[in-house]
Amino acid sequence: MNRQDKELLVGSLTERLSKSQAVFLVQVQGLTVAQLQSLRRGVSQRGGQVEVAKNTLLARASQGIAGVEGLTPYYTQQIAVVFANSDVPGVARVIYDASKEIEKLSVTIGCFEGQVIGSDEMVFLATLPPREVLLAQVCGGLMAPVTATVSIMHQMIARLLSVLQQASEKEL
Repeated sequence: MNRQDKELLVGSLTERLSKSQAVFLVQVQGLTVAQLQSLRRGVSQRGGQVEVAKNTLLARASQGIAGVEGLTPYYTQQIAVVFANSDVPGVARVIYDASKEIEKLSVTIGCFEGQVIGSDEMVFLATLPPREVLLAQVCGGLMAPVTATVSIMHQMIARLLSVLQQASEKEL
């Protein structure tokens, strides 16, 4: 790789690091090509990308990017950078599931919304329910008071009708 190729790669990495919602570093030492391709396929289905690059180029690309600069000390050994562009919990779930299947794959650290996160926070992101389920839970929480109010009103109307019926039976 000549100097111009390296500069292009650093520019590309810098752009992706700054535009991604989250970045995860995973150890890929000892993975087969098929395992890495499987990880790439899963991540790309969730709107992310996997890039394996030299650690020195990653360090240059991450200079000046808030949050991502904190990842520089972890650019050791053979790592891959996983960029999550849209579905951060989905990408985290793919990495988490792959790390359970492939014991040589491990999550080192990540950066989410400008904050450096460890593997525990990444597991939390991975185990979040899908967006649709979270929205349904929020809607259910918003509907609970309305449902309770309707139920109370229904009971009051039923009691009123019962009292009116008893009063009409007494008059007869």
